[in-house]
Amino acid sequence: MFSPVEYRVLARKYRPTTFSTLIGQEIVADILRGGFLTNRLGHSFLLTGIRGVGKTTIARLLARCFNCTTLEEQRQNKALSSHSVGSCAFDPCGQCSGCKSFENDAHLNTIEIDAASHTGVEDIRGIIESSHYQALSGRYKIFIIDEVHMLSKSAFNALLKTLEEPPSYTKFILATTEIRRVPATIVSRCLCFELRPVPPSILVPYLEKVCQKEHVTYETKALQLIAMAGEGSVRDALSLLDQGIVLSSQEDGSYHLTTHIAEEMLGCGNKPLVASAFLSVLQGNPQQTIQQVRSLEKKGTHPSFILERWLQLTHGLTLKRTCPHTPFDVSSSEEEEILQKAPSFSLEALGRLWQLLLHGEAELKEASLTQQCFEMLCLRLIYAQSLPDPRSLLKAVPPLDVSNGSPQQPFSQEDLYQKNAPPKGSPEGPPGGSPGRRLQGSPEGSSQGGSKALSSPNPPLRRKKAKR
Repeated sequence: MFSPVEYRVLARKYRPTTFSTLIGQEIVADILRGGFLTNRLGHSFLLTGIRGVGKTTIARLLARCFNCTTLEEQRQNKALSSHSVGSCAFDPCGQCSGCKSFENDAHLNTIEIDAASHTGVEDIRGIIESSHYQALSGRYKIFIIDEVHMLSKSAFNALLKTLEEPPSYTKFILATTEIRRVPATIVSRCLCFELRPVPPSILVPYLEKVCQKEHVTYETKALQLIAMAGEGSVRDALSLLDQGIVLSSQEDGSYHLTTHIAEEMLGCGNKPLVASAFLSVLQGNPQQTIQQVRSLEKKGTHPSFILERWLQLTHGLTLKRTCPHTPFDVSSSEEEEILQKAPSFSLEALGRLWQLLLHGEAELKEASLTQQCFEMLCLRLIYAQSLPDPRSLLKAVPPLDVSNGSPQQPFSQEDLYQKNAPPKGSPEGPPGGSPGRRLQGSPEGSSQGGSKALSSPNPPLRRKKAKR
């Protein structure tokens, strides 16, 4: 019976199996390599970073190296000298029993746990009880806890003592995307590595190699767009490349990934119209802006993408205004036209535009009527340009009146009282005419013992005498 070959996505097919094929994290690989060769690696590790930068991959590679018999024999025989740090000698051999069982997901001493689905203290107690038994094969029993920030507070507390003083044959490797949610008591017990996002300058050559292995012809601009859309994540970039290859299939069975296909797939094919709408905003043309925004909506361009590109253009305008020789990537003639208008904008106006766009982006995430909210934001951006900046407002304030060579001082409370104080000897004023409390609503110059004060709209309040 015919059984179709299961297709493996590119992110899994090209997952690094050695430290030499790992991209973007060379510093972390060198530290782990040097620590392994000099036998100065601890018992617990914490890997943190955004999604798709190699946290789980490095954890599995490290587990393979710990239980690779060939590597261990070479290290014990001092076949690896200190000058080999930074070379490929740290990679697991892939031939020993430990490496082969790991490749087949059958290694008994490597236990991988997803903390997102095992969050309770009972799951951690199972790990602690399992750590008391020595490894069946290999040197170490290794626990890989992925998404460790999802553990409950009681689970973290149960893990503390074992993580601080584990058995000598036990290693803990933790991975998380949100290190702020991991208690400081856990972080302080681990050797921490922060994995950096992979820049497009490294991602694009990597994607070119993948395309060559998959027999896909490509345009370099298309791979640049995919790398930028990946936002530093290798897995995201490979997933987008997978989609692009499917869209680029030809009738003869070949694949040709073009820039047009990448733009249509990523929703950034309308960049010239996005730039034209931004130019209409800067020119203060509300009618044309709304028409272009609604045209973008009909073409399927989400307002969040438009706002993101407008923020980038505002940043480019500010750079051109302050640092004219700083390069800024433009993708259309409309964007180049916008950047040429940089000298006509003040830094105050650009700063206000930046703040309004940031606030609008936050409002857009919470709005139920997304398109209406975006159109209101566009109108706000247009009419906010006519507002004066704080410096102009200060210049518009008239100077204070000057008398006798000194500026006029505001009245103090005592001056105000003396100005409205009752005449001397009146019942409302204190003896001697000294400043005192004046009854509210009582006319000045009252000589009837307060009779007029009693008939005033607001008579004074009198306290009742306490009964003895």
